[in-house]
Amino acid sequence: MTDWTKFTPKQENNVQALSLCAASEQKGVYIYRNHVGTLYTRSGQAVKVGVIGSADALGCVSVVIDESWLGKTVPIFFAPEFKRPKGGRQSPEQLQWQKRVEQLGVPYRLITSPGEMVQFIEDIKNGKTA
Repeated sequence: MTDWTKFTPKQENNVQALSLCAASEQKGVYIYRNHVGTLYTRSGQAVKVGVIGSADALGCVSVVIDESWLGKTVPIFFAPEFKRPKGGRQSPEQLQWQKRVEQLGVPYRLITSPGEMVQFIEDIKNGKTA
């Protein structure tokens, strides 16, 4: 497995790309890019996609929980938001989306490096997301 702590990207798109790669190497993880914004067709027509303010990626981590679930493995939905290491800030819509999903118990974290992405997944697996 790659040692993702050695990567220190400066731009948000690089943080995102490397963090998605790091997450995809982790056992029991499914993650995908959550596109939000405006796309343009070949004819130049603007098409709005996604939920404004939602996280950059969405995923699930497979976790074994206590005996009340008879040792079954269940998915834990999580939402990483990628930002560049210095100066990356959330929009008001992103802050509102974060508040809504955290009220539901969804692990949400700002990620500024692939190493932080791996740590986020490990924290979820170990129940350390609060």
